[in-house]
Amino acid sequence: MHLIANRTLIASSAAIFAGAALLTFGVMAESLSRTIAGVAITISAALASSLRVVHRWITDTADERRALLDAQLRADDERAKLVAAQYALEAERKRIRIDAIAAGRRADEALQLQTAMLVQRFEEDRAGLAAESLEAALRMIVEGKLLEPGRPAARGRAVIPFPLQNPEHERTRDRDISS
Repeated sequence: MHLIANRTLIASSAAIFAGAALLTFGVMAESLSRTIAGVAITISAALASSLRVVHRWITDTADERRALLDAQLRADDERAKLVAAQYALEAERKRIRIDAIAAGRRADEALQLQTAMLVQRFEEDRAGLAAESLEAALRMIVEGKLLEPGRPAARGRAVIPFPLQNPEHERTRDRDISS
């Protein structure tokens, strides 16, 4: 494209010089036809040069191409930053997910440990209460406060037995009928 434009510009310049020379020769020789031909060639060449300059000015898109290339490069940079940010966000989400799972596991382990400690304490307390109950029962037996079955009460102490239940009354209780 530039080679053709340069050829046109060179040919136009040569035609302008040739037309100017023919015009000058026609004026000096006082030849009207040569003068008119020189003027016509000069004007035509000047018009061709002007049209070429205007054409180049209208169709030259080098600045627009540079602006487009710059915009594309900026868009590619933005796209690369966006992709990098998305990967970083996904990595952060994965890390948070892994941390949450690990925290859940730690909480489960702590809960199991606390449960085991509570069960152990409960068993110790129950064993202690059972031992205290046995000691209290033994003391009561030794002191005579608790009678063995079939043995008479000592020194005027008597254990009050539970009343016997009436079997008929038991049946009516099942039917929600009071007697």
